[in-house]
Amino acid sequence: MAESVILASDAKKNEQIDFQIKQETYYPTEFDLFILFQAYKIPTIIKMKGVRGTFLNRDISILNTSLESNKEVYIIIAHVTGLKKKKQMLLGIGKLDDMYKISKTIMNEELLIKKQNVNTYLDESIKLLAKSKAEKTKQDAEAQARKRKKVKKLGKGILPSE
Repeated sequence: MAESVILASDAKKNEQIDFQIKQETYYPTEFDLFILFQAYKIPTIIKMKGVRGTFLNRDISILNTSLESNKEVYIIIAHVTGLKKKKQMLLGIGKLDDMYKISKTIMNEELLIKKQNVNTYLDESIKLLAKSKAEKTKQDAEAQARKRKKVKKLGKGILPSE
């Protein structure tokens, strides 16, 4: 999907992005939701199910778009299922006493402490990805070095039949 957008000419990039989003295979990531809620100033806490992190950063499992002045927030629980080619994101919205907006006073402090904005999230994610890529490169180099050990030559020998 990204390749088709990158390969498109500058004039047709927006059309290609629109086309890819409308495809059945496209599913919004938690980052897409985070950007939308932050752009429209909707106080939302996006929590990844369990301890799983977000798509770009495995260390961050909570995205918070609420401000200090917001007394109530929406809580969205995101869970990604499937394999690489057949991924699917399941989303759920929290509800308490038939209300979707939940008061901050009854929430766990862990959910409220994690404040994120798009720039910080992207910076942290890029640093983490660069670090993991460097570790992977180092690990690959070490594996290649182990694999390329020199074989000790036996030299010329005398066959037993001689």
